Amino acid sequence: MKKSNKVVVIALTVAMMIAVAPAAFAASVTHLVSIVVNPTLSMTANTAAFTLTFPDYLQGTASNTQDVVYTVKANNVVNAAPVSAKLDTLFPNVDLNAVPGAYTQVSGNGILVPTAGGTITTNGITLMNHTIANGTSGKTVRGSFPVTYQAKANADLDPLTDSLQRTLTVTFADN
Repeated sequence: MKKSNKVVVIALTVAMMIAVAPAAFAASVTHLVSIVVNPTLSMTANTAAFTLTFPDYLQGTASNTQDVVYTVKANNVVNAAPVSAKLDTLFPNVDLNAVPGAYTQVSGNGILVPTAGGTITTNGITLMNHTIANGTSGKTVRGSFPVTYQAKANADLDPLTDSLQRTLTVTFADN
């Protein structure tokens, strides 16, 4: 009789363990996740307007210089010559020259390389070319570069009681 009591006790213990153990249930929800990266293109300058002054009126005289620092940011640059400058109207007897400086890269896999610069016309000139860094896509650009502006007289100049103004447009185009 002792044998059968032991069996019953063991069976009850196993049965109680099964009854106490929680059942494994689960419910799921699935999601379709989309990621969008909007195109970015921006350019700012550290100055909005500047004045170039001639120390003399004679042909060949150069004005003072003005440095302008441009900061650019873009994520789809494929244009080989993305930075250009042009005047709305030429100055009479005066050339406006631009000399771009070295690009300082903050991040990105594209690099802007300064051109030789030159005289800015109404058709425009390229200030910076685009190259690809480290065998990547080269499309992302974030950094800054200076441009030095100077005017040069191509003829003797008459005095001006008011400054002669023109609109200089510097463009950063990604494609």
